[in-house]
Amino acid sequence: RADAPEPRCAPLAYPPWMAGEWNARYTFGNAKFPRGRGALNLSVPGAGLATCLAVPNVGKSPFPFRQRYLPESGEAGGACFPDVTFNVPRLLEAFWNEAHTSYIQVGAAPRCYDTGNGCTGSDRRAPASNFTLCFSAPTRRGPRVEQRARSVTYRSESARRQRDAGEVFLAAEDVVQLNVEQELQCLYRTVTEWRPAGTGGAAGATGKMRVAAFLPAEAVADVQRSEELDTLRAVALYDYSIVLTPPSVDDEDWLQLPRRV
Repeated sequence: RADAPEPRCAPLAYPPWMAGEWNARYTFGNAKFPRGRGALNLSVPGAGLATCLAVPNVGKSPFPFRQRYLPESGEAGGACFPDVTFNVPRLLEAFWNEAHTSYIQVGAAPRCYDTGNGCTGSDRRAPASNFTLCFSAPTRRGPRVEQRARSVTYRSESARRQRDAGEVFLAAEDVVQLNVEQELQCLYRTVTEWRPAGTGGAAGATGKMRVAAFLPAEAVADVQRSEELDTLRAVALYDYSIVLTPPSVDDEDWLQLPRRV
């Protein structure tokens, strides 16, 4: 296998109508296997829990959980970026309730621990296309162990389009994920279509996401050349719909500190 490449692309910038903190509801749609189930093995992203951090437990539709997008300049009206430090632990633990994040390290920033230590400062919230997540979770043999997953987005692209129903934001990312203790390399591509809900996105956004999963041996050459992963070679396709809605006063962020920032 090849090691995860260093990030070569800038983090994706999202439209201003996605800025804010939202309740995110992921709903599983379908899983397809274009080359038949015989092509699957445990090295395929999504075959094991947390081997595809875009959807850590393929097939599950978790309870809504918080996600946050921060304005680039700290002011409304400009591009925004996912708050990776905030988002990824919540995404993991919503999809896999038995997992518990120990820390997340985004880009070159110091580690942000589950106690809240090391989680303050603008560098912890800076846009980044790579992170390391450390978490404890059960294994097939039973006992909980601490595991690390390093995710690197090595290629990304986006576009904003006007269609009959209004504005559409399209985003694609090619990701290499290394699950260190398992010595497992996972390669996948996410393609997401976002639409604002309400006037100017005040009511949130709706999205459709497809994750294309690849066998590492067949896709590693694309990674080494920093080329787009060829979806025609995917061995699995996972479809989800996503709805972002404003949290109400009665909603509770179930991963709030002291465990999390």
